[in-house]
Amino acid sequence: TGTWLGATLSTFAVMWTLALGFAWLPLYLEEQAGFSDAEVGAIVGLPALSMAVLVLTAGAVAHRLLRRGVTARVAQGLLGALLPLLAGLCLLLATRAGPAALLLPLLVLAFSAGNGQTPLTNAAIADICPPARRSAALGLSYALAALSSLLAPYVTGRIIDAAPNETVGYGRTFDLAACLLIGGALLAALLIRPDRDARPLRPTLTRTSPEE
Repeated sequence: TGTWLGATLSTFAVMWTLALGFAWLPLYLEEQAGFSDAEVGAIVGLPALSMAVLVLTAGAVAHRLLRRGVTARVAQGLLGALLPLLAGLCLLLATRAGPAALLLPLLVLAFSAGNGQTPLTNAAIADICPPARRSAALGLSYALAALSSLLAPYVTGRIIDAAPNETVGYGRTFDLAACLLIGGALLAALLIRPDRDARPLRPTLTRTSPEE
């Protein structure tokens, strides 16, 4: 379904950025932004704190919207798509920002905002699936999306090695991740429609009796 595809592709982009942050953000902060080891150690924990806040906030807002009668497309699809879109825009701006006072907030949002979408996309997949198939649908979606965690560090290293200098290389890798986030957000906004995709699946929940 469109919901499953939109959720999986968007999560792929989010997990790509998460792996990029774990593997390369500390090096970028030290080698390109000029932070000391002690400062880098403190800074890299900020996206995790921001991520926790955004995950809880996004889930609470979506739940409240659904209780008020807002469609799942809006509460899970469109609201969820705003988060990786914000992350992608921040990542595009991060390598072009001058002062550290602007760079740090951009990096924190770039490497945390997209993850706020995850509970919403998982809920969207769960909502459209028959209970017997829910675990398989969620597991397959996560497994495919998690491939990006293996690809991102390797692809990033190759891009930086092929660039004329590290500054250009980091800029290209951050821009690639930003484009993936923005593309995933747009696909999520267009494809995630649990209200529509649940309807064709509901008849599969009913089994005909031997008499029928």
